[in-house]
Amino acid sequence: MIINFLQLVAVYFRNPTAPRLIHLPVAAMPLTFSFFMILWNGSVMVHCHGLVCRVLANVAVWGIAAFAGFFLLAFKDYYVGFATAFLAAGLGVG
Repeated sequence: MIINFLQLVAVYFRNPTAPRLIHLPVAAMPLTFSFFMILWNGSVMVHCHGLVCRVLANVAVWGIAAFAGFFLLAFKDYYVGFATAFLAAGLGVG
């Protein structure tokens, strides 16, 4: 998953002027999904319920917000923001 994430980051930065209909399914949504999968697999791998794990989980949740905020502020990429909001809402519900 980490190698896939790094490859998607390379695709994202290699094609900054791609048309919107190509940028969304090729770069923005897979990049966001792989970031979420890294956090999800990390939490499943640790699988503990103590205070330290809860603190790390809260840091990961804020990491999701920082990830979306970075792409929104630095690159004005609303597609990454929308994909992050959609996946975060799914985490909140499910």
